[in-house]
Amino acid sequence: MKMKPMKRWFTVLMAILTVLPMLLSASLPVIAETTSETVEFNVTPYKGMVKSVGSPEIRLTSPGGIRFVNKVDVEKYHALMSMMRDGTVITDLSLGTLIAPAAYVEQAGDFTVEALDKLPHGVNYVKVEAKLNRWYNSDDDEDGYYEFAGSLTNIKLGHGAKNFMGVGYVELTMKDGSTVYIYGDYSRSGASISSLADAKLENTAGLTKGQIQFLGTYKVTPISYSVLSMDNVYQIGNRLYFTVGDTSAYLSYTGDNGWRIKAHHETRIGAEQMGAAQAMAYYLEEESTDRELPITVSKPDNSTLRVTTADGTYVDIGARVFAMYFYSTTGRLVAQVSGIEADGTNVNVRGVLTDTEGVYGGGERLDTVNKRGTTLDLYTCDGWNNSATSYVAIPLFTTTRGAGIYINRYERIVADFADTLDNVWSVKLENEIMDFYIFANDDIKDSIENYTKLSGAASVPEEWAYGVMLCRYSSDLTTFENDKLDENGNPVLNKDNAPSGRSVKTLVNKMIEAGMKPTSVIMEAWSYANFNADKKEELRQTCEWLDSLGIKAMLYMRVASTISSGMPGYNKNYLLNAWVTTNGETAYTTKIPDVAYNGQNPDAGKVGGTHTYLDITNPEAMEWYLDVVWGELLKIGVDGVKIDFCETFPDEYKSYGVGDNTTVVKYDWHDPSKIVSGSEHHAYPTYFITAFYNRMNELKKQWGMDDGFFVLTRGGGIGSQRNPYMWAGDQARNFDKLDDQIMAVINSGLSGIPFMSYDMAGYRYGGGGTSYGSANSLEYESGVFARAIAFTVFMPNIQTHGTVRNAYELLPEAQTIYKNFLAFREELMPYLNKLVEEACTTGLPISRHPVLHYQDDPKVYDLKTQFMFGDGLMIAPILNADDTTVNIYLPEGSWTNLLTGKVITVGASGKTLTVDVNYGQIAVFLNNDSADAQMLNEIFASDAWSAIKNYEQEYQN
Repeated sequence: MKMKPMKRWFTVLMAILTVLPMLLSASLPVIAETTSETVEFNVTPYKGMVKSVGSPEIRLTSPGGIRFVNKVDVEKYHALMSMMRDGTVITDLSLGTLIAPAAYVEQAGDFTVEALDKLPHGVNYVKVEAKLNRWYNSDDDEDGYYEFAGSLTNIKLGHGAKNFMGVGYVELTMKDGSTVYIYGDYSRSGASISSLADAKLENTAGLTKGQIQFLGTYKVTPISYSVLSMDNVYQIGNRLYFTVGDTSAYLSYTGDNGWRIKAHHETRIGAEQMGAAQAMAYYLEEESTDRELPITVSKPDNSTLRVTTADGTYVDIGARVFAMYFYSTTGRLVAQVSGIEADGTNVNVRGVLTDTEGVYGGGERLDTVNKRGTTLDLYTCDGWNNSATSYVAIPLFTTTRGAGIYINRYERIVADFADTLDNVWSVKLENEIMDFYIFANDDIKDSIENYTKLSGAASVPEEWAYGVMLCRYSSDLTTFENDKLDENGNPVLNKDNAPSGRSVKTLVNKMIEAGMKPTSVIMEAWSYANFNADKKEELRQTCEWLDSLGIKAMLYMRVASTISSGMPGYNKNYLLNAWVTTNGETAYTTKIPDVAYNGQNPDAGKVGGTHTYLDITNPEAMEWYLDVVWGELLKIGVDGVKIDFCETFPDEYKSYGVGDNTTVVKYDWHDPSKIVSGSEHHAYPTYFITAFYNRMNELKKQWGMDDGFFVLTRGGGIGSQRNPYMWAGDQARNFDKLDDQIMAVINSGLSGIPFMSYDMAGYRYGGGGTSYGSANSLEYESGVFARAIAFTVFMPNIQTHGTVRNAYELLPEAQTIYKNFLAFREELMPYLNKLVEEACTTGLPISRHPVLHYQDDPKVYDLKTQFMFGDGLMIAPILNADDTTVNIYLPEGSWTNLLTGKVITVGASGKTLTVDVNYGQIAVFLNNDSADAQMLNEIFASDAWSAIKNYEQEYQN
């Protein structure tokens, strides 16, 4: 993506006007009446603090739009904000743009709310509030002013010649309940859409060909269509506008077979134009890849309206009952939308599934793979060991007809796929502005690639990232070489009676002595936040020692909240402030409450806690934290970071129940235009981690460090795949949870996240009678670990972590199995590198559900733990200790059992086999039809695979 200039054009809040009578009669907030008690406030020093900027402008990015830009004096504005915060005179403050037809301003005699309210025919204006002080141009305050803008869009063609006027205002609510307005200046003549378009057409300098073509639509009469199932159907430029019930929307085509439907409630005063993908690009100062391409509208018969594109994909719209039928470029019907409804709070979209259609996606989920027959709540939470929740929510769903359904919003979504009603899918967005895409493809893989192109591809990680990561929780790895010992010189024990307090040197040496050398060490509990000089020097010594062994050093942090006043260059103004209201009491604070939603991590402390966060909309704060704080860590020798607790940041204005308390947060961002209000829960961690990852790699390149930087993160939303590695939260170390780890990876891969990891074999004891102290539990835990490593070598990453035994503490047989599979992982590297390159260009995952390659075979639809490694290998894990056989389904084609060498030819109906597998093996079948079959044959001819293939004999000998 190309970088965009720092001066960004941003519309604060757009007013929606579909017919002029609505402007005259829409229900808008009325001015509070002044009470008998008066408050002393001298408005005189603040007059003139608002002024207009230039002439009204036409919005080239939104048909029928007219924009008014204003300025507010920075010093006077902050003086008013200070008065509001102390609450002695002013209790609330807002600013915005008052927009009204010029004729009514002339009739009123003045351009004020007070004057317009006196006109005899009701409300005669629209107030476009600059919500949360979103600056139109946040970088241009050198002249002592902030800029903000208000826009009126979607003006009906019949009113294209109507003159509108706009004036900036500051609205103050006084302590006594009265309202005071401070107005700016304004253009007396006003402007119309048609006059602005004509002016642009006469002077096209600086306009692109597409913009000129767009403006040309104002000089012709757009085609109007009679469609009984919809109202107000007309085409302007590359959009088809329509109304269904109380919902107005437009349909556009964005390329790559992606149809965008942008809907909003007609009575909404303002509508956020940026969807999640576009908002993320805006935050990162990138140019959005989304482009609207030409469409052709026709009526092939009396019952159908057809919208066609140059590449041949098209949409048919039913005339009698609303329905949109999406066809691929081959003419196949791949998706149907049968309803779009808004109720003022939520938007609901529904459609139709065929009788056998499978549905996949939704992000990292542990409950099942085929989502048909389920309802998903897409809102991330720290749902420790909870299969019904999600650590990463991605509202992308693909179907076995090939289509993709992608909801382009960060807000909470509830999706129902034939759970409530047979053959009906529905999506409810916790926001009344619906923005979604239908990818009309024949192939599921293409829909994943469409999502990747829109929201960003994963960055190519360094090869060392595919290795073994040693990570310990609790008090291990907190020092370089000083182990914690009791009074008798023995290791201290933690709450699970496991040794703790072991140093980096002790644990790494033990792993090396056992033949289990890790690729990297994540020092999770290492304290570096205060940058104590002695501790910093110890960290440097640790990094140098690890580097001498060829091992990478990584640290741990909470998302944008591992901050202390001891850090070099610390400034309290870099922290995020918010108004936090708990049970009616409001405090202005940096202590942001944690979200406790549908799950609780037992290691995370008290539910309802608070954390301080970096204000990621403040460029100075980000530069300090990334370049100064983490820049110093890079120079010390830190190669990566594990970022935790990305699920705890609360959405603005959303009420959270915590115990007996109810909490609501309103943020005081440095630049509120950077984050859409109500989307923070998913957007904040995604934005921060992506910016963090990008900057760390930039710094390493600038400083001649060519080994890359690794980020491993838990949680996030749309765009999280860019970073690129994630891990699937916390699961218990028992056999019952091994399937969760596989499904987390498979579901993530079907949702555009190609690099999903997990705590191999589980994070902490729980279930299965597992504990550290019992001999029986040692056998049980060794079995879980042995089975886990067997399938994990075919996953994107190997990470051992948790309050559990280290690999060298397990039974000898489990240690042997572990080392066998680690050796084989090295042999797989050429094939893994090829899959990584593919993942970073197409979005296809490393470890894949078979439906990605066999979507026309219904027998693969409901497979849960059987998976493919690329398209060349089919893998069927055993998920308990005692089984010696496993069933594997093979689709049509030629397959080789890599344990026996037997070649099997499978017909069109597929075949299920029962395969003999001992404790040290795993069932793997080679797809002989894969383009990589020769490479894989060479890999599986290695001594490392022979050790696994012949494991039972070798171990017994």
